[in-house]
Amino acid sequence: MGKYGGSARLDGHLRDDVAERKRIDWEVIRMTTEMRNSGIDVVGGMPWGTHFCLFYETKDDILQTLASYCRAGLVSDEFCLWMVSEPITVNEATHALNEILPELDRYVTNHSIEIVSARDWYLEGGTFNLERVIHGWHAQLTRALASGYAGVRVTGDTAWLEKKDWNANQRLAVLCTYPLAACGASEILDVVRTHQFATARRQGSWDVIETAGVKQAKAEIKRLNEELEQRVIERTKQLTAASEALCEVQAQLAHVTRVTTLGEVTASFAHELKQPLAAIANNANACLGLLSSGRDDLEVAHEALADIVSDTNRASAIIDRVRGLAKRRLPEKVP
Repeated sequence: MGKYGGSARLDGHLRDDVAERKRIDWEVIRMTTEMRNSGIDVVGGMPWGTHFCLFYETKDDILQTLASYCRAGLVSDEFCLWMVSEPITVNEATHALNEILPELDRYVTNHSIEIVSARDWYLEGGTFNLERVIHGWHAQLTRALASGYAGVRVTGDTAWLEKKDWNANQRLAVLCTYPLAACGASEILDVVRTHQFATARRQGSWDVIETAGVKQAKAEIKRLNEELEQRVIERTKQLTAASEALCEVQAQLAHVTRVTTLGEVTASFAHELKQPLAAIANNANACLGLLSSGRDDLEVAHEALADIVSDTNRASAIIDRVRGLAKRRLPEKVP
C-alpha cells in the first residue's frame, strides 16, 4: 500500500511539475512576443525583458526621451520607476513628464509611478549592494503584478548590471542613460556590451547600435518572415490551381448532366411524338384507301383529314416543347 501510494504521489508530482514547466514556457513565449510601446520613435515596439541604453548630449535630450518613455509605460498600464541622476533633478523630471502627460498627478496618486533619486535608491545606508538592488527590483515587480499592472518599466543608471545578472524572462524593461561627453570609445564599447542594444541622440538625430546577438536575431526573424511569405505564395498558388480544377470539374459535370437530361427527355418526347405520327399515318392511309376504292364517302374522309390536322398540331406542340428545353441554360456561377 505504501509502495504504490508513494509511486502515485510521485507520478502526481511529476505531472504537476511538467504542467508548471509548460505554463512557464507559454508565459515566456507570450512575453517575448508581446510588444510594448517604448515611446521612442527610433526604437518602436519592444518585448518584455528589454534592456537597452541611451547615450545623450544635452539635458533636453535625456529629459524628452525619458519623459516620453515613462509616458508610454503609464498609458499602457505599466508601473514606472524613474531613478533620476545628474544632470537632471527629480523636480525637472516631474515637470518634463507633466508637460506631455497633464494627468500625471492622477498616476502619482495611484502610485503608478515613482520618480526618485538614483542615489537614494542605490546607496541606501551610504553603500551600494548589488543583491539588495536586484532584490528591490524584483520586489517592485512582484507588487506591481499583484496590483494588476502589466509589468514594470525602469529608467536609471545601471552600469553595474552585467548580462549574467539580467533575466530577460520577466515583465521588466529597463532603459539606462549615459552622457556621450563622459564616455570614451572603450567606455561606449563596455556599455554596449552589457545591453541588448544602444541608442544615441546626437545633434537632434538618432543612431541605433545593435549587438551581434540582436543583429543575428533580426536576421533570423527576416529569414523566417521570408520563408513564411514564400509558403503563403506557394499555398495560394496551390489553392488557385485547386479552385480552377474544381471549376473545370463542375463545368464538365454540368455538361454531362445536361447531356444525360437531354437524352432522357428526348427519349420521353420521342415516345410522345410517335403517337400523333402513327395516328397521322393511319388516317392518311384510310384516305388513300377511300380514294382507291372509288367510294364517295366524304364524311369519313373529312373526319380522317380533321384527325390528321389535330395530330399534326399535337406533334408540332411536342417539338416546340423540345426546342424550349434545348434553349434553357443552367444559371452561371457568379465569382
